[in-house]
Amino acid sequence: MFRKLWPKKDEQPQEISVAPSLTLTQALPINGLAWSPDSRTLAAACNDGSLLFWAGGQSLPSLRTPAPVNAVTWSPDSLRLALAGQDGIVRVMERATTASLEMRGHEGKVNAVAWSGDGLLIASGGDDASVRLWQPASGQQLASLEEHWDRVGSVAWADDSQTLASASGDSSVRLWRNNGEMLARLSVPAGSLDSVAWSPPSRQLVAAHESGTLRVWDVAHRQVVGWLNGFAERVKSVVWSPNGGQIAAASSYHKWVFVWDVARQEVVARLTGPTDGITSLAWSPDGQQLAAGAWNGSLCLWQAAAFK
Repeated sequence: MFRKLWPKKDEQPQEISVAPSLTLTQALPINGLAWSPDSRTLAAACNDGSLLFWAGGQSLPSLRTPAPVNAVTWSPDSLRLALAGQDGIVRVMERATTASLEMRGHEGKVNAVAWSGDGLLIASGGDDASVRLWQPASGQQLASLEEHWDRVGSVAWADDSQTLASASGDSSVRLWRNNGEMLARLSVPAGSLDSVAWSPPSRQLVAAHESGTLRVWDVAHRQVVGWLNGFAERVKSVVWSPNGGQIAAASSYHKWVFVWDVARQEVVARLTGPTDGITSLAWSPDGQQLAAGAWNGSLCLWQAAAFK
């Protein structure tokens, strides 16, 4: 059983402060971040439709899309990207050729997108309260999942690509089979959920609540096993480290990231460096780097070894 590990809202956590190993600046608000599965390239989705890329701290040629992008995810082979468009379109874009495939169905903004680890499905969530499943090769919509009754802000695949989690403004996380069947509804006190992440190897889920708390579920038993306090305002992004040992979370109202150690059951680091509220976090699949993007376009990278 987890304890309430983060401090109460009027307390200060006991943690080390860690400055970024690299800070990159550009003028465009960052809506979403994603590392390529080979951990070589970091992609940033920007509010003007730009896709920016970095590798080894160096900027790479950018791409343009017809509409602002809220979220981005890579294909398992690191050759394509799926984009959540504010125009209601999910796009699959070839990194090398910039050729794109448009997938239409959402009514309103698309807020979230996730590519299954086996490469066979893309999931998206939107302002229309639906979760949709797509076939990446053809662009065909395979299912529209409409159990939520408020905006869907986050979707995430389990490691085995068999189960999808979706977080919504309707105060719930829903679990779905990859054929569209709903498995469970995990409820929280009234309030929106903006981000959800699986623990490797997909035995637990963590979700960010607008109250500034995080809730952790045991997926098999559908039970809350922990809730973490730390932010006075809503948590915008939460990620689990690839080795399952740490959770990182950030708020769009704050300029730092908290890192919590699962085994030691304590906050171990406050990551500083961003100069505006943080919109997105991304942990590299090799576990070596954590990235944070902010409203003002600042992008910070930390070496995970600094806060283990």
